[in-house]
Amino acid sequence: MRKTEWRTHRVDMGHRALLLLLPLWISVFSGSKESLGEQALSQSVKCPVSAAVDVVFLVDGSGSVSRQMFKDICRLISATAGAFQIGENNTRVGLVQFSTDARTEFNLKDHLTRPALLHAISSLSTRGGDTMTGNALNYVFKNSFTEEAGARTGFPKVLVIITDGESNDAVEGYARLLRKMGVKIFVVAINDASKEEIQLMASTPHSSHIVWMDHIDKSHNEERNLITLVCTCVDEQLNILISREVVEPASNLQVLEVASKSMRLTWDASIGDISAYKVQLIPRMADSKLQDLYVGPTQTTVMVRDLAPDTEYQISLFALKRLTPSEPVTAMQKTEPVQVSLECSLDVDVKADVVLFVDGSYSIGLAKVRAFLEVLVNTFNIGPDKVQISLIQNCMDPHAEFYLNTHHDLNAVVKAVRTFSYRGGSTNASKALNHVREKIFQSSRGSRPNVPRVIILITDGQLSDDFEDPATRLRNADVDIFAVGVKDAVRSELEAIATEPVETHVFTVEDFDGFHRISKELTQSICHNIYQRQLLQPKTLSFSEVSTRSFRASWEIDVNMVESFLVRFEPADDADSHYMSMSVPGDTLTALLPQLTPMTRYKVNIYAQYEKGDSLPVTGHETTLKGLCADNTQSPTETDEVRLVGGASRCAGRLEVKEGEEWRAEWFSERDLKAATAVCRQLDCGSVLSIEAGSYPYKVQIHCSDSVRLVEGTNMCSGRLEVKSDQSWSSVCEDDFNLQNAEVVCRELSCGAPSVFKGRLYGAAEAPVWMRRFQCGGHESALLDCGSSQSTENSCSAGKAVGLTCSDPDDVRLVGGANRCSGRLELKHNGEWREVDISYSDWTLKEAAVVCRWLDCGAPASTSGRKKSLKHPVWKIIPDCVQSESMIKDCVVWTSGKSSSLEMSCSDSVRLVEGTNVCSGRLEVKSDQSWSSVCEDDFNLQNAEVVCRELGCGAPSVLQGALYGAVEPLVWSTEFQCEGNESALLDCARTSSARSSCSAVGLTCSDNIRLVGENSRCAGDLEVNMYTEWRPVGVDGDEWSSAAAACVQLGCGSAVSASQTEGSSSRPLWGISSSCVRTASVLKECVLMNDTTRTSLSLTVICSELLARPNISLSYSTDGVSQAEQQGFWVLIGSTFGIMCSVEPQYQGGSFQLMFTSSNTAQNYTLPAVNHSALFLFSAADHTHRGTYTCVYHNHVWSRDFSSVSQPRSLAVLAPLTELIIRVTVVLLAMMSSITAICCYYKPKLD
Repeated sequence: MRKTEWRTHRVDMGHRALLLLLPLWISVFSGSKESLGEQALSQSVKCPVSAAVDVVFLVDGSGSVSRQMFKDICRLISATAGAFQIGENNTRVGLVQFSTDARTEFNLKDHLTRPALLHAISSLSTRGGDTMTGNALNYVFKNSFTEEAGARTGFPKVLVIITDGESNDAVEGYARLLRKMGVKIFVVAINDASKEEIQLMASTPHSSHIVWMDHIDKSHNEERNLITLVCTCVDEQLNILISREVVEPASNLQVLEVASKSMRLTWDASIGDISAYKVQLIPRMADSKLQDLYVGPTQTTVMVRDLAPDTEYQISLFALKRLTPSEPVTAMQKTEPVQVSLECSLDVDVKADVVLFVDGSYSIGLAKVRAFLEVLVNTFNIGPDKVQISLIQNCMDPHAEFYLNTHHDLNAVVKAVRTFSYRGGSTNASKALNHVREKIFQSSRGSRPNVPRVIILITDGQLSDDFEDPATRLRNADVDIFAVGVKDAVRSELEAIATEPVETHVFTVEDFDGFHRISKELTQSICHNIYQRQLLQPKTLSFSEVSTRSFRASWEIDVNMVESFLVRFEPADDADSHYMSMSVPGDTLTALLPQLTPMTRYKVNIYAQYEKGDSLPVTGHETTLKGLCADNTQSPTETDEVRLVGGASRCAGRLEVKEGEEWRAEWFSERDLKAATAVCRQLDCGSVLSIEAGSYPYKVQIHCSDSVRLVEGTNMCSGRLEVKSDQSWSSVCEDDFNLQNAEVVCRELSCGAPSVFKGRLYGAAEAPVWMRRFQCGGHESALLDCGSSQSTENSCSAGKAVGLTCSDPDDVRLVGGANRCSGRLELKHNGEWREVDISYSDWTLKEAAVVCRWLDCGAPASTSGRKKSLKHPVWKIIPDCVQSESMIKDCVVWTSGKSSSLEMSCSDSVRLVEGTNVCSGRLEVKSDQSWSSVCEDDFNLQNAEVVCRELGCGAPSVLQGALYGAVEPLVWSTEFQCEGNESALLDCARTSSARSSCSAVGLTCSDNIRLVGENSRCAGDLEVNMYTEWRPVGVDGDEWSSAAAACVQLGCGSAVSASQTEGSSSRPLWGISSSCVRTASVLKECVLMNDTTRTSLSLTVICSELLARPNISLSYSTDGVSQAEQQGFWVLIGSTFGIMCSVEPQYQGGSFQLMFTSSNTAQNYTLPAVNHSALFLFSAADHTHRGTYTCVYHNHVWSRDFSSVSQPRSLAVLAPLTELIIRVTVVLLAMMSSITAICCYYKPKLD
């Protein structure tokens, strides 16, 4: 076993060399204007975006720290904290100052933005007093890394101690407690700090956790080293899954089709086995964002879009094998300058209402503004049915120079722009934005429904009033806001006003002469945004397969003309992060989003890419699971020196780990079989026999076998048998092993009776083979207590090494109920029956279903938690372990004290097996202690209704044979004859069935959920029906996952809003486990069994498919019109026809858009909804009307725009009957004339 050398030395040049070895994400701060630490922040390194951590600074404020030194310490803290991305879901920072006593200056949850955090640091002042570091560590242990203080489960935890002297009390014990909690401790030792004391506090290795600063005011290199070490430590914990295998790179990277905002890349494929390619584009221009683009493993070309014009990019192409990248293939390419697109002036179908919003003060040069506006105006094709323009001045009283319907052609608008004058005075952006929303975008002023609305804001200074709420209301009303800042305009304010993405909606220039530089790019962005709205966008975005580092996005679209989809995703709450993209083929409606950050909420946009451009996106949000450090304890690894003490042998006792020259007691969080197995293996002992985790002071007892072990198995009681003799492990030959031997081994390992043993059951032998034959009687307590003799086999092949599976020694039962399938849950472990405690576990219906299977009962029928105070110990079962269907023995944890026991009942006669959730599967019925499948021909809808009701599920949605696998050997020989109102299937009448084999019936029951309180089935308060009782849902944590699941299950698309509101105190809630929702297929499975929820807030959900699907039909009031529901419509040439769009009454108002597509054209028509319908009339039908028609219903509800799309219908245009008769007559006469001519030609020859 390797031993760790415990040494301490000052940070040297080797540490500074780490700066040269850091990955590309380390960059230099620039442009900070914070009053405190400006120089430090400008020179500090920057941690990667993924380096999310809870970090607490423990700062010495005693009398030995001068005011200037404390100021330098605050500068150091600002630089270190500023290296991280600060935010609720990113890095959180807390600070404790200590002297004689300790005081929290601010907690982890207090300052969740970088400016607020730096301001709080700059406000600190020293307190004076003695140096009591030990007391301060105890204070941090009890107060700083708690949930109440803002600490999070699953995030790395770091404590940075900054001190200049020796403590007046002991520090070692409290520092050890913090390290046991999983806290990494870094120490900054200033001046004459005690070397011995610093080493007792810091984590190991000390060389990576101690930074010495002789003069803090001149220690810039040491400061950079501290940040580097902390960043690296955090990043390593978050990237432990990345492997080190070599991946073959692609080759021959070429750049083609270069434009101002796009370029095409091609390459030759990697010769290795890869899973994807990643294209990384790094702009060589400030304020431009890095972009990562992922493409599939078979793709060797991609069009990269959304680049900055006239910008040089460093292009790197990586081949990926899972998370591991190859060496990059690189190229450099500069995009072209902006070329103004002619879309807006040439495309007659483009419609938009555009408001020019100009600062009315005299500070902007009027002539230059007029010229700039004239360039913009000349871009558009202006007219009543095309683009309309309005001009508003932002002054103390907003003034409209002209409205949208004032001027109807380009010349009139240009003349008005050239002649307007400034009003002068102060500005009021809030009042002016409200004026635009309330007075300009109105039908009386020319605003049109379902036409893109655009504001172009031009300002040159700070917006002092509260503008954010009015801007938000405009954006929520689907108004696109572009912001142009001149001279002293504040970019952060422009970004707060503008529509996302700010890269295409915010433009800044240094002076008035710079207008011409941005005019081309601005006009192109506006035109592109207007054109996007003419293209059908994806819909119904949903998420699945959510993990710590990835999740799957799926979507739908109603057309098949899409060339490809662009999937763009980025952290939703981090404005500084770069975005990632994926290119997906047009016939693919799903993508797995890779290389994400744990516990981060992501914003996902899906764009449909057509030949002429990209659509607007469908947008959704999903949160990744807890990070790789979900268990904050530090289980020993094979590089640690460990021992078991106080037991009967060296393979049993209390676990201790060597830290430096001292042994300390180690502990696990709950039950950690993997860590215990590593300990037994490291000590060269056998299998884990038991683990007992004690209470404070957090000690764990492990008992390993001395001489036998099972390896490569699936649990503690299975694997390939190995026996230890002469300090080496050997496999056992199958021919030298019998049932009596297996019984002894299973008993020795504290497992149940042997169920399977045979050669190569768990792989071939790796160790030498034991060449003796065991001769056990079956009653021995250990295998080496049995007699043995020389094996008669001369050799034993590796393939004959015996594998053994012992049964689960533990058992469960339900007591106190009406039968063996109902009552209070108890568990037998180590031979002792105890109640099961679920008080601190997310026990759901999924775990209850597993318990029912353990008992050989049917599906769970009812569950409830009962709180009680127990004087005797209870068993606790880990829910995640139960869901994995491990052995009961693997899942048990000892606990005592207050308890919430589980009362439950399982159906004793019916169950659904092999399904995707508790409400689906192949139906089985129990009779005479055996389960039998049911024939499809002996089962009908009324029977299915009874089964779904008996299982507490919703109405049957699917019923068919072989839906969930083939029939098992036993078939139920009775035909059910239910009326549909029975409470149980066996209550139904039955007749004998003569069938001996058949197709086994599969059944899917709907999930009992609903959204109530609104006019749509796809919006309202979420309620779940459990055991015939409807209750609102309360979610403790991630409400978006529950909302998304509800929308998908109800067939309502994706969630667009999820909020929690205070529910009625008189009505109980069903609690939902957020972690369960991410992996469950129905919400019902995730209802918490303890009958309580940790929140009183109920969940309100709005889904994307809020509106009912519209109907499309032909008007019956016209002649020459016919329709067939399936085949489509037909009309006669020259006839007048109408297409009716209608929708069931839900919300007032709205409009209908009639979309027409044919082989060579596409057109859109829009009418307001009157009585929930609109009639589109067409006169003189001809062949140009032949094609496909689709109705799209639009409405603005809850400050959001919603739409729904009808089924497409084809229209045929036929000739009138008289014209057909004439054509047929002409053809017949022509044929008769030809026949007559032929006869006349041949008749003389025949004569």
